[in-house]
Amino acid sequence: MTGWSRSGVPSPHLFLNGKGARVTENTLRRRLYKWVRSSPIKKADIKPHDLRRTFGTRYLQDNPGQVRELAELMGHSDLSQVMKYTLSDEKSARAGVARL
Repeated sequence: MTGWSRSGVPSPHLFLNGKGARVTENTLRRRLYKWVRSSPIKKADIKPHDLRRTFGTRYLQDNPGQVRELAELMGHSDLSQVMKYTLSDEKSARAGVARL
């Protein structure tokens, strides 16, 4: 998955700034906290990595078995790094069954 630069050339990065360059982690963090400040969510309740973890979990829910693709999207060379998202999904499924 790539973003597109202003010149229309594909970029290896998903999030690009207005100049077509990669958006830094600090920029994403500042934007997240700005959005959180204008919402009823408490800043202590959400962290930038929560978005990454949520993306990983939801991606596997929508694309079962696509662990290798998720690893590539998230920039991991080791599949074990993204297997935790599979385990997270299994835990939520078990919790749902237990509530029945």
